[in-house]
Amino acid sequence: MRKHKYVLAALALCVIPQTPVLAADSEPAIEAAVKFPMRLTALATGLAFGIPVSTMKEVPENIVSVINDTWSKDEGTVAGALANSLVLMPATVIGGAMGVARGIEKGTVNAFENFYHRPFSPESFSVQLN
Repeated sequence: MRKHKYVLAALALCVIPQTPVLAADSEPAIEAAVKFPMRLTALATGLAFGIPVSTMKEVPENIVSVINDTWSKDEGTVAGALANSLVLMPATVIGGAMGVARGIEKGTVNAFENFYHRPFSPESFSVQLN
């Protein structure tokens, strides 16, 4: 029985000093409860609008970068023209797929990073200019 008192005393010494620090850092419970639906709505709209916006930004950039990486620099010959025509379609498909994947990733990350402290901001909708 005596050991239990020491364990409880040690536990109290570990927990009690942290309590005021945690209370000072958080926002009041009423304010958090009132802002919760707004933040949830901001997250949903950030995902609904941010993912397509980010995807539309990323797809052309990735298509151009894949085509530039695979495009033959020898344009004057028949072999170069044939190689470029054969490369164009797969490069467009691969670049488009990469753009969609990166757009979904960036749109989701932007929505989750900004819905709490900056709800409904341009950053949460992936509209920021960069």
